[in-house]
Amino acid sequence: MSVCRWVTILVLMVFLPLSAAAAVRRAEIVLGMSTALSGPASQLGLRMRAGVELGLRQANSAGGVHGVPLRLICYDDGYEPGRVDDNIHTLIKHDHVLAIIGNVGTPTAVVTLPIIEAARVPFVAPFTGAGLLRKNPPDRYVINYRASYKQELDAMIDALCDHGGLRPDQIAFFTQRDGYGDAGYAAGVDALCRHGLSRESNVVHVRYERNTLAVENALADMLLAQNDIRAVIMVGAYAPCARFIRLARQYAFTPLFFNVSFVGSEMLQQQLGSAADGVLVTQVVPLLAQHRVPVVREYMAALHRFTPADKANYVGLEGYIAVKMLLKALEQLDPATMDREQVITAFEQLGTFDIGIGKPLYLDARHHQASNHVWVTRLGKGGVEPFCWQQIATMLRESKCR
Repeated sequence: MSVCRWVTILVLMVFLPLSAAAAVRRAEIVLGMSTALSGPASQLGLRMRAGVELGLRQANSAGGVHGVPLRLICYDDGYEPGRVDDNIHTLIKHDHVLAIIGNVGTPTAVVTLPIIEAARVPFVAPFTGAGLLRKNPPDRYVINYRASYKQELDAMIDALCDHGGLRPDQIAFFTQRDGYGDAGYAAGVDALCRHGLSRESNVVHVRYERNTLAVENALADMLLAQNDIRAVIMVGAYAPCARFIRLARQYAFTPLFFNVSFVGSEMLQQQLGSAADGVLVTQVVPLLAQHRVPVVREYMAALHRFTPADKANYVGLEGYIAVKMLLKALEQLDPATMDREQVITAFEQLGTFDIGIGKPLYLDARHHQASNHVWVTRLGKGGVEPFCWQQIATMLRESKCR
């Protein structure tokens, strides 16, 4: 055998293993999302996607995860469950995403859940507080950031009864006719029972159809009720909730209106215009006015650097926080070998951790919801403003005098 041939063999023996190692090195970390990019709830999906992409751009500018960049693939489902199945299967089987992050809505989560469980794909920080994603013990592949709808409803009803002195039958519900609305209503009734509700039939409950503005019949039913309704808790999307409030005020029906975080504070404010004053919205992320909170300060700085035309908003902040939480898990792993099971295990090993929301977060094998914190805001002429629950009594007196 010639000397040249021996040299060639030796070169191949040395460099082929290096080439193979380079070939298996992960070029990027691909994440997936199915959300409402069109339809009446599109602003929720667009803002959640923008918040997630902002977090990813910031991470990539700092080197990604151990030098590997992250990328989001997002498909439109219009907030319709019938469009989610194809999107999730495409993300898993065609796009080979490592995890799905930030999907918007409860009715869409109903379709997503069995698919991700069968495929064993992490479902991270969905934009819903529904109980079906908060089982005990938890579903292995579901990792929540936000407080539940139950926790939001508990905060509202505790304030109305304890600070406002209302009876349970003075609190009514306007909800979306699907799993989202039903989850909120069930949580609300449970909270009212703690405050002495004896029969569910004593509570006025009206509904509207998802992705419509058909709220007139619901309002008529509430106006015809014999109850002395002093507060209405709304579990819906921003456009129909805004229409209900505007129509109610045209008919001189002026209870306090409460909305859960899913409504999207800024969109509700925009839809209501001058009718927004006094509407309350619970939040599951720190208040944007709290600039001393590290994650708010970082979010504002990232907006200014990467997307200066975008305005800060609560949905976008939640998407940004979702990425920070995911990065906390991924940074524990080797990008060259990480897989979906390792991602879940990394989340479960975080225990108590801090991503700058001003309060501790916690995840382990028995706790798959990182945050239990609820804040509250009031819509006013100056925008979305911080609010203190102790002011409820004053607001109730003012609403009765209108």
